Amino acid sequence: MPRLLTAGALTAVLATAGCGGDPAPEQPAAPAPQGSSAAAPEVVSGKPLITEAEVTALVSRITDDNNKANAAQDPKLLDKYEVEASRATDGPSLATHSGGPIKPFTYEPQGSRVPSDTGGAKWFVADTQTPDGDNWPLIMTADGPGWKLAHAVPLQVTLPESKKDAAGNAEVVAADDPGRTLIASPADVAKAHAASIASEGAPSGLFAGDTATGEAVRKDDVLAVIKFTSGGRKVPGKNLKVAAKVEPYPVRALRTADGGALVAYTTRTDFSGELPGAKPAVKVSFLRLGRPGVGKLTLSTLHMWWVLVPAKGAGETVTVLGGTNQLVKLS
Repeated sequence: MPRLLTAGALTAVLATAGCGGDPAPEQPAAPAPQGSSAAAPEVVSGKPLITEAEVTALVSRITDDNNKANAAQDPKLLDKYEVEASRATDGPSLATHSGGPIKPFTYEPQGSRVPSDTGGAKWFVADTQTPDGDNWPLIMTADGPGWKLAHAVPLQVTLPESKKDAAGNAEVVAADDPGRTLIASPADVAKAHAASIASEGAPSGLFAGDTATGEAVRKDDVLAVIKFTSGGRKVPGKNLKVAAKVEPYPVRALRTADGGALVAYTTRTDFSGELPGAKPAVKVSFLRLGRPGVGKLTLSTLHMWWVLVPAKGAGETVTVLGGTNQLVKLS
């Protein structure tokens, strides 16, 4: 991060296309939290997993390590500070970078959302901002004796306020939401989102009015670059298909001040096409992600998401706050 390929950048897989980090798509404004955080705080549930000073120091270290990896353009250096979806997207991004030096950047700390050390969660969110004005809520997860970056999405909105107790501990919502406090559990929201990516619409209207998904996934644009070399020409593939699923990384959620939840997860989308006997037309640098055989090409992308899920009975729908788009495999 933030070398991450965002919306539309998958068109670079063609031999005639360029490579680089397009700006993140404009996202919808986050609904203002309903209710007030000024209500009497709940009983303190323990100490925060990490102090604010430690969060600031960690963000600084992550930034330095990230810039060193970018400068060296060495994916192996990512192992020092990244895991899960962040590592799975940044590795291919560095491996396929074919431009000049990557410009250094900074994450400016903007606060944090840290659960209690007695609640069982081993992760927290560091709210940061880059000089270009994008908000980057960074999910840090425990890995060995320290913390590593697991999930990062650039947003043009600020995440709504989290519910906290008197000690400042953020409330975690379990992926299955056993208390049925939301209009749908975080895990079910992730599954429904993946289904909506594969189809032409969101199941049951759960994501009514969602435009951010289309901007991030760019389904039509990606399918349009699935081409093959035939007779000296680039020919569009046939039998174009789209399949999507939730990646096996944790679905994480924090309670908002109004009783809803901020939910983060990762989906994978496979775009495929065929042209019997023809060789896929792919930019050379992207062959580092796999060498497809003759007659078929599949582009696999990872998408990290932040969504806002309303409380049960709120009479609202899920808002997709933003997502990323990174090619991770060719086959």
